[in-house]
Amino acid sequence: MFAFFDLDGTLIKEKSIISFYRFYLGLNEKSGAQLEESFLKELECKSSALASRSKLNEWFYNSYFSGLSRDLLAKYSMLWFKERADESFFNQSIVNEMGLRKNEGYEVVILTGSFYEVVKPIADFLNIGNIISAPLEDVSGTYTGRLVDLPTIGPGKVKAMHHFLKCNEGSLEKSYGYGDDISDFDYLSVVDNPIAFNGIELQRVANERGWKYIFE
Repeated sequence: MFAFFDLDGTLIKEKSIISFYRFYLGLNEKSGAQLEESFLKELECKSSALASRSKLNEWFYNSYFSGLSRDLLAKYSMLWFKERADESFFNQSIVNEMGLRKNEGYEVVILTGSFYEVVKPIADFLNIGNIISAPLEDVSGTYTGRLVDLPTIGPGKVKAMHHFLKCNEGSLEKSYGYGDDISDFDYLSVVDNPIAFNGIELQRVANERGWKYIFE
């Protein structure tokens, strides 16, 4: 049995890739603040211009991850997590739900559009062994910035989840899914036990469909 948890806004309160990238830019002591300001302005413009979170996710990786070493990202992701991880980092009600599912014998899976290296320290901290993350192209340990499949957002989450289950000889029987954003609707619609968290749009859908809703 599997319980799938969205990461950003669900297990944690932050948007991991944005939080990490701001941290990464800040490591440049001479021009970090200027680089961060430029990045945030471009992010704001793209957020307004692009039609969906999937497109924004794809734009981000194409623009900022070309040529980045995975080993270097893993190193800096650990530093980022050590700096960010305190009691305000996690949504405790969802962490509690995760504990309940584990006690019931479920295998917990993080299902996210974020990249593997930034998810790994979070998963290790929470003792989660399964990660479904952005399908980034890796050439000899370096990201090209290209996604080799759909972003793991919206319909891409459903596709990635089914691929994971096929590889692990699993099924959606008695499965749980947790999400906070309307973009999680697609994948929450196919699990047996969808749990909506916090998001106003998702709360409306949850009420219409009789899904459990958690507010923190």
